[in-house]
Amino acid sequence: MNKEKKERKARQLRRLRKWLMPKNAIVALHELQGPGMAEFTVNTNGQETKAEIVINNVKYEATAPNKNLAKAKASEKALRDLIFAQMTRLKQQRTIAQQKQQQQQPPETTDVTDKVDGPAAVKHETEPMECVESEDLPMEHL
Repeated sequence: MNKEKKERKARQLRRLRKWLMPKNAIVALHELQGPGMAEFTVNTNGQETKAEIVINNVKYEATAPNKNLAKAKASEKALRDLIFAQMTRLKQQRTIAQQKQQQQQPPETTDVTDKVDGPAAVKHETEPMECVESEDLPMEHL
């Protein structure tokens, strides 16, 4: 019984370590794009290596002293663009959701009383919509 607990604990630690390990840009890009990801085109001229990859009809290229660095730099550029595109898409979704929410609300009313000691005005404000669609870009990849 004690041996089973140790094995289970070791398995849990391996799984946790795998989740917590940072990933390089190539691995993160491959996980985001899936198995149908485009291949790198690598050209070497003397001391410099140039890597190119096309993602979503956009060509990303980088040069570096060796093949792995060039591929990593091109992947970083692609990831940066994917993140910016995702962030702008989420921002647009939030603004659209807020506009829809404002259109559905009846106009705000204020209650004003003549009493000196009473409340001057009562406003009912709503908080902006906190949750919009779940994010497609998992941040644990970065």
